Amino acid sequence: MNKEFKWACTVLLQLNNIPAGPGFLKAFMNPMANQQWINACLKNAQPQVGSMTSGTYDKMITILQANGIDTNIYGPGNGTGHN
Repeated sequence: MNKEFKWACTVLLQLNNIPAGPGFLKAFMNPMANQQWINACLKNAQPQVGSMTSGTYDKMITILQANGIDTNIYGPGNGTGHN
C-alpha cells in the first residue's frame, strides 16, 4: 500500500469514525471481497464531507479509484466480485 493510497483509506475511515488500524486498511487491498463494506463507508462519509474542502474529498476519491476501488455506491457491491 503506497503512501497516497493509505492516506485516502485513512481519511475515509476517519469520516466513518473507524480506527485506521492494519485490519481495516487491509480490507482496501481486496476491494472485490469487501465492496459492500467499502460502499457503506463511502455512503456514510458523504454527510461528513460538508466540513471538508471539496478538493480533499475529490483527491481521496481519485486516489481510491486509481488503486482499483469502485467508488460508485449505487453499483451492485454484493461482495461476490461479480458485477
